[in-house]
Amino acid sequence: MDVEDIRDEVDEFNEDYFVEYLDLIDDNFDFIEENGLVVPKKNYLFTYNFLNFTMGHFSNLDYKFVSPTLRKLHNDILMLYKNLEKQKEFKNDIDSIFEIFLKTSQMFVDIKNALIGLQKIKTLSEDDVEEKKVLNRHYSKLKEIYAYHFHDSFMEQNRYIISSFQNILNCKLAYFEKILWVDASKSDAITRTLRGLGLVDNLNSALYLKQRLSVALPYTDDYHYLMKCLKVYK
Repeated sequence: MDVEDIRDEVDEFNEDYFVEYLDLIDDNFDFIEENGLVVPKKNYLFTYNFLNFTMGHFSNLDYKFVSPTLRKLHNDILMLYKNLEKQKEFKNDIDSIFEIFLKTSQMFVDIKNALIGLQKIKTLSEDDVEEKKVLNRHYSKLKEIYAYHFHDSFMEQNRYIISSFQNILNCKLAYFEKILWVDASKSDAITRTLRGLGLVDNLNSALYLKQRLSVALPYTDDYHYLMKCLKVYK
């Protein structure tokens, strides 16, 4: 078996292993393209926690303010973010996933079965002993070669999935932020509360962040996070 065959085999396994993520990515990119959405250059993904907090706070003020579009978009974002975090953790599981691959590779299965067959023989002949040594060397060498290509293929797939989820979330969070404030502006309970904080016209994330910063303790983690979020909306 040459290098190209090995590469094809590990690529096929990784694509099958991550097929749910890849299908989800394809569906979302199709949605973005079909609806003419724009993936912004700014890092709206950084504002994920801020927008979740804002959504929760406004829902406490008026649980009816959320439109079907906003709710669907929010649920999509929560699901995508969860999958992004899971994908990041997959890097720590590469060795255990490689062991799963070995159990599906016909070549390794054949060698393993041959070794099991030899182990069942109570008294091994000299030829059997030599064959066992050869099979063990062959298995170890093949495993080393496959492990190299598997790691390379796995990390390439992993980087693509992470990058894709980040781009999709960046796009959806940008639109989510806009719809969030449109819906919030229609709620008497929310606008009344915001007026009490000094926010009157043209409600948006930048104004809300400035208000939160005005009451946050300087030099805390929360303060620095809000400052960085504010830069996204400038």
